[in-house]
Amino acid sequence: MHAESAYLFRHALLRDAAYQLQLPGDRARLHGLAFAVIESLCGGRAPQPEESAGGKPAALRPHPTDAFAEELAAHAAAANEAGLAEALTLYLSRGAELADRQFRVEAAARLWRAHAGLAGAGSRGESFRRAALSSKLAGRSRDAEALFEEALHAIRDAGDLRREGIVLENQALFFQETGRVVDAERLHARALEIHRRCGDRRSEGFALGNLSSLLKETGRVQEAEERMKEALALFRNMGDHVSEGIVLGNLASLLRETGRMRKSERLFAESLKIHVKTRNRRSEGLTRDNLSVLHALTGRARSAERGFREALAIHREVGNRRLQGTALDNLAGLLRRNGKLEEAERHHEAALSLLQDVGDRRSEGIALNNLAGLYQATGRLDLARETYERALQRHREVRNRRSEGVTIGCLATLLTDAGHLSDAGPMFEQSLAILRETRERRFEGIHLCALARLRLAQGREAEARKTWKVGEAILRKLGDKREIRTQRAAMMEACARAGVPALDLQ
Repeated sequence: MHAESAYLFRHALLRDAAYQLQLPGDRARLHGLAFAVIESLCGGRAPQPEESAGGKPAALRPHPTDAFAEELAAHAAAANEAGLAEALTLYLSRGAELADRQFRVEAAARLWRAHAGLAGAGSRGESFRRAALSSKLAGRSRDAEALFEEALHAIRDAGDLRREGIVLENQALFFQETGRVVDAERLHARALEIHRRCGDRRSEGFALGNLSSLLKETGRVQEAEERMKEALALFRNMGDHVSEGIVLGNLASLLRETGRMRKSERLFAESLKIHVKTRNRRSEGLTRDNLSVLHALTGRARSAERGFREALAIHREVGNRRLQGTALDNLAGLLRRNGKLEEAERHHEAALSLLQDVGDRRSEGIALNNLAGLYQATGRLDLARETYERALQRHREVRNRRSEGVTIGCLATLLTDAGHLSDAGPMFEQSLAILRETRERRFEGIHLCALARLRLAQGREAEARKTWKVGEAILRKLGDKREIRTQRAAMMEACARAGVPALDLQ
């Protein structure tokens, strides 16, 4: 141990020993004195937070004690004086609010939970709700679920129907993210009913937006688009630009997945502009990530990689581990397409570990599919098949129809390349039926090209030619030049094996 480290270690031990030597009563008086001195030096007692409205964080008027709010709460608790009970509750709430704003989600969850234990009946449920949201962001799914239940009990005891709707909506979104889509849809519907009964238009818009995401994930794309547009109109009428930007980003993602690239890019740009202007860093990171996916699909690899890394930095800044996982997985996919296979595999594995840790089973399924693709590309076919099957199991558990269709087609492609032709044919048909149902155009084109190779291997040249032309036309319409090159190379190799002139199929 270096001399400086040894000194610091001994100093910490001596300080702790000196503290423990104080009698409990003296120790409490010292904490009370520390509390009084800090508060006095900062200009006195901070103001009470304003009442929160519509589920938005309470507006804090800045105060010099803000930098010491957690420390003041700790001293007030240790002083154990009746006269400091109100101050303890005050500094717990201010400390929790500031921790949330600074993206210190672990500290925020701890402070909101402590505040809930002291708060009155009217605000206890809201504190439990905020603790649940912070726990969710920190990846503590079990804690979040228990805290949402505590929030519901407290709010129902207080008879606050409007806030009950908000908690139900938060809980529905939590269930949606952790793969319990049946429960999520039930709670979305209940929350939407409450918001409309209470006339809470802003919360109604959130419920519509969240419900539309669930509908998209479960294959009801047209209905999802209608709900998104309904929510967008509502937020624009209210002048709620933050929420407008979020819904624009969600709609842009739906348009990208259904092949409407130009309109999707325009909406992503609008959404990003709003997030930057309103300083909504969490949504800015998510939108940069999603826009980078579009850039990758349309052949702008440098722009895509830059965007993924910017998104990843923002997710780390705000402490959102779930979105870190999805951004890492997206970046890994780009690196794989660019031939950086070792780096891609490291990122895929790190993404999968993060998503499993936070309990995001939907994104875990997508990450498993992407990792299987890397195994397939590097010749580890048995491992690829096993990983595709694990991905498929996750998709079916969370009812992610779009990803189920994608993975079935990837597995069929692997079987085709491995020579298991009789098994691959029915799987392609099943995959394409799901992809058309969910309007997933890009993978429809990819899997049609792979199906053409299967038909060629079966000696059905005319059908192969027709299928190839349809698949390639879809990819050309989407502007995915990189994927067209990949599919052409695979088809030329298949033609060589079948003894068919390649030009006949272009």
